[in-house]
Amino acid sequence: MASAVETQKALRAFYSVLSFRNAPDGARVTVDGELVGTLPLAQDLAIDIGPHAVRVEKEGFVPFTANVSAPGQTDLTLEVTLRREDNAARLAIQTDAAGAIAVDGVVVGTGRWEGALAAGPHTVRVSATGKKTHEASVDVAAKEARTLQISLEDEAKMPLWPWIVGGAAVVGGAVVGGYFLFKPKEEPGQVPVGKLGTVVLPSGVRF
Repeated sequence: MASAVETQKALRAFYSVLSFRNAPDGARVTVDGELVGTLPLAQDLAIDIGPHAVRVEKEGFVPFTANVSAPGQTDLTLEVTLRREDNAARLAIQTDAAGAIAVDGVVVGTGRWEGALAAGPHTVRVSATGKKTHEASVDVAAKEARTLQISLEDEAKMPLWPWIVGGAAVVGGAVVGGYFLFKPKEEPGQVPVGKLGTVVLPSGVRF
């Protein structure tokens, strides 16, 4: 049976410990849209192998965002630079579908968000169930205030017209072919009363 130390070493290959340098005390840390704590953190921040969106923010400063990739086993240190909002740009995003709003890979709100950003290019992504995801690059200048109104389009839906598959009528994924599949065999030329039948589809097509 493996010892506790051996087990810990084996598990260590599946995560990295993330630490922060030059981040001010009291700054909030968010990873993949979830708040993990306030600096200094009470314990090590372990993140799974793979890419993660990290956000560090504090009142009066432009939020710091970064995308990090955890290799596992190896620890990571993130150099944080928080700039005061004096020269920051302000961006407001409004969506008509109560979609999840992400800026630079970090989810910042739902439906509407407004906040300070460092001057330069930023990636805005809005997504909602049943809607096409909207993603665009926005370049803002220092002290600029900009508002984005984003309307999400509906996803393409399967049409309800019928088609025939193996003798069965299919409408919107439902098979309407029981009569044809299980119809009793009749002698040629004989059509008993009540056995002719019809299948009426929602679109009005008749067989």
